[in-house]
Amino acid sequence: MKKFYFLLLGVMLSALSMQADDYTITLNLDDASRYQVLVGQEEKTDLVTGDNVITAPEYTNVIVKTVGDYLFENIQRTDSEYPEYIGNKAEWTVGIYSSYNGVTWNIRSYDAEAARDLTCKVIVDAPEKVTVQRSGTYSYVTLQPGENTVKLDSSKENPLMISPKDYRTSLYQVLLNDEVQSARGTQYYITVAEGDVVKIDANYPEVPVAVKFTYGSEEAKGSITSVTVDGQPVTNYNDDNFTVMMGSTLAIEGNQNDYTFNAFKVNDNTEYFAGRYSTIIKGETTFYIEAAKIGTYKVKVNVDNPEAVSFYKGYSYSGERVTLAEGDNELEVSSRNPILQVKANDGYYLTELSAGDATISSEYDGFKTINATDGMEITIRTAAIVRDKVAMLYVDDRSLAQYYMSLQRADRFSIDPVTGYQRVEFYEGDNDFQLGLAQPSTCVVLQNGTQVQPQYQGSTTYQLTLADGDVIKVFMKAEPETFHVTFDAEGVEASQVAVVRDSIVAVSKWPEGMDVETGTAVTLTSAEGYIMTVKVNGKEVAADENGVVSFNVNAATVVSLTSVPTGISALQPAEAEGKNVYNVEGKLVLRQATRAALGNLPAGVYVVGGKKCVVAGK
Repeated sequence: MKKFYFLLLGVMLSALSMQADDYTITLNLDDASRYQVLVGQEEKTDLVTGDNVITAPEYTNVIVKTVGDYLFENIQRTDSEYPEYIGNKAEWTVGIYSSYNGVTWNIRSYDAEAARDLTCKVIVDAPEKVTVQRSGTYSYVTLQPGENTVKLDSSKENPLMISPKDYRTSLYQVLLNDEVQSARGTQYYITVAEGDVVKIDANYPEVPVAVKFTYGSEEAKGSITSVTVDGQPVTNYNDDNFTVMMGSTLAIEGNQNDYTFNAFKVNDNTEYFAGRYSTIIKGETTFYIEAAKIGTYKVKVNVDNPEAVSFYKGYSYSGERVTLAEGDNELEVSSRNPILQVKANDGYYLTELSAGDATISSEYDGFKTINATDGMEITIRTAAIVRDKVAMLYVDDRSLAQYYMSLQRADRFSIDPVTGYQRVEFYEGDNDFQLGLAQPSTCVVLQNGTQVQPQYQGSTTYQLTLADGDVIKVFMKAEPETFHVTFDAEGVEASQVAVVRDSIVAVSKWPEGMDVETGTAVTLTSAEGYIMTVKVNGKEVAADENGVVSFNVNAATVVSLTSVPTGISALQPAEAEGKNVYNVEGKLVLRQATRAALGNLPAGVYVVGGKKCVVAGK
């Protein structure tokens, strides 16, 4: 599933990056004053009667709307014998496509109000809750509270379609000439004649009505798990005096895992029941439920920390969540639907999940699924997640992943990479990682110096299994080069200086040199009791406040390094000028030293004025 998400994203981003070409269509209008035209989001303000040429990128939508009392009569492509289908007589949309390039549409309209030859009255108590449309043209009727005069075209716009604005509700009643009309679902189709009166009562009377639950057996009472009224749970629905306000929405949920529903009736009418049922109470209502309990399996679940897991009978999205206690839990599981699901909660992971010889499958959303059997014993062991492993992620230029870049853990938590180095803290359960990016022209991914191949040819999605201390590098500027770093450190023991590359990899055999990729960060730190001087390609690099010398490798590099015990100061030319300089064996190397002569001394330790000093050398 994760692979599919990244594949879909790549396809979408590729589509976005395609360069669209412009194409031209023509709209021939019978009267420009009758229309509004939008090209994409912008209105075309220079409409003329006759041909209007529109040029826009492919896939742009062109929307044509009638204004005032005008509606579409006909829309005809000049290269087709069939007219366009117009569902909404006041609005029509055409897309700009290469296949339509150069095509003309003739658009004709008529004065709908002048054509309306039938008049009726519509009386409404709450117009804000009601929608009235004329069929055929699907034009809306604007309503005011009380009486409204409504005109229709008898040949095109009859019947009136009346419905609640909120599809989740219903209208109390609709009357035609004082006769109550029947709805199809929540919509009324009222065919009117000249002078008819349509009365719409949207509001229900504010009166309580009796609602009664009856059952085929005492056992069936346990089949109902929830009853709500307007979304609020009620518990007294089995009482003889249970009532709800007329117009309320009553919803019922039943336990299909443990019960078979043999009958479900509302006012003696059989209704379809698939575990949920909702209705608007319009009067006294009786529900009849006939259900029988299904056979069950006995299952024992032993868990060390119930706070660490979520456990369900059935699937998590439709089943029953079970509250577990520490230790043994005796459960009854429906033999018809013996599915159990368990998942570690945030901050925890499963160290053990066993169910005898049963196969435990993994779902993409992190749940483990068990098919229960009678007498099954399930063991669940957990631990708190401690992300004590660290890998380094290096990105040469994050901005070159133009649309998207992410390093995603197995739990689908995404890390947003930055240019340069960043730490990735993880534990073993976070594997495998998915690295996805779009759409650099170059992409090379290395793991510990070895190139990682994408999940499929042409993809920029990579699967990574990380170990503690790994280094992942992403190069998008150019393919990386390998450069050798040479250490010129005669007399310096490896133990006197700690060398680290990529912020995480200790280089114990640094005197032998090392090969690194473009942009690699290197740090040098003196061991306790020593002081060092460092030159990189002949240029001295100062240590930071922590005594660490840092540099990045972007070419073949020579590191000149000296290290002496602390207490030996650096030779200062101003202090040493005019004095004799000796090596540590006591041999005179300079008499009455000058600044120029001091600057030419080889790197090493010297005695000047009775003090040991270190010379960095050229």
